[in-house]
Amino acid sequence: MFLSHGVNELGELVSIHDVSSGRVPLSCPFCGKSLIAKKGSQKEHHFAHDGQTCSDATVTLQMTALPLFDVEMGLSKTEITLLEKLSRWRSFSRTWLSSKQRAAFDELVVSGLVEFQEGDDRPRLSKSAKQLLTLNSHTGRYFSIPDYAELQEALFVAKEKQLLAYDRDHGTHTTKFFRLRLATILQQHLYVLRMCLEQDSVCYPLLKVGMTTRSIEERMTEICRDLDKFGRIQNIEVLGFLHHFGSLEKRLLTLIQPHQHKLGSLTEYSDVLSIPPHLLNEDIRNLGKRKVNGHECSVTYRHHQRKIRGGQRRSQLLNDRHLGRPSKKADTLLEDYPDVIRAYENGLSFRKASSETGRAINTVRKVYDVLKVRGRTI
Repeated sequence: MFLSHGVNELGELVSIHDVSSGRVPLSCPFCGKSLIAKKGSQKEHHFAHDGQTCSDATVTLQMTALPLFDVEMGLSKTEITLLEKLSRWRSFSRTWLSSKQRAAFDELVVSGLVEFQEGDDRPRLSKSAKQLLTLNSHTGRYFSIPDYAELQEALFVAKEKQLLAYDRDHGTHTTKFFRLRLATILQQHLYVLRMCLEQDSVCYPLLKVGMTTRSIEERMTEICRDLDKFGRIQNIEVLGFLHHFGSLEKRLLTLIQPHQHKLGSLTEYSDVLSIPPHLLNEDIRNLGKRKVNGHECSVTYRHHQRKIRGGQRRSQLLNDRHLGRPSKKADTLLEDYPDVIRAYENGLSFRKASSETGRAINTVRKVYDVLKVRGRTI
């Protein structure tokens, strides 16, 4: 957990992304000591004290740690243990809890992770709480990246509710620092790169996962410079550049860590051939688009294919027939796919036309059928 904001002479909070590396004219928001901007290539960019870190900063940073980013389990060990117990108990009484557990229980209720139904004194776990227990169990390794992102977003909201209640009771401002911390991380973009590194006449296919606020071209230039001392890069390919999904970097690094390909002090490279294919093909591509407004975020598209198929199955059950995307009219097909028309006129087969134009074979077939009906000849 790092300090991401300092205070300028006007008393305004300044982000680490708005300053250059080295000593800066900023001070710690808690103790007033001078700060140094640390902006290396290994760790997350952050401010460090010009001396020993103050205790107030340490406590506040621990309280405002981001779930499933700064805190790998999502919640503290005490809270996770309490959720596990609540999921097993068929009855409940606060007298069964220690003083530490009672405090954790109250925070879980405030956050909405533990709920009460009307007329029932027994607490129940929310959907997010159940998912969190699954993630921290032995089956957690099967948790998909889109589901992980959705859970993380729910925990961001739950954490904010906890801190708002704490600030109201204690007159503190931890929520403000949490929102600043969250806004800083949400500005980070997730990138996934595949490259071939030649060492001693052997070509190693490698994967690199990271986060950045800059363009992918700038980051790739730095990566090539870092790898020059270990070998020659034959090619480098962008598998994904996902805006505002930098909060998932640590999850991906954890999943690919067993396949690590260590290069000197660089530990963030992995062997592509050993990584499960679904991680790169399905999980990454199903993340969708995340919209960010300060510390708030929303995902406008996720699991698109799964949602479409689910809707089609429901429609089939209700209407006793398959309902899919409406068919295009003949004129619309010809307007939308002039490249397929050229392929038809050049005498290309379905497969060849699909390969040349990048269109699906069914799309090519539909256009070809319209052209044949209209009497065009090859």
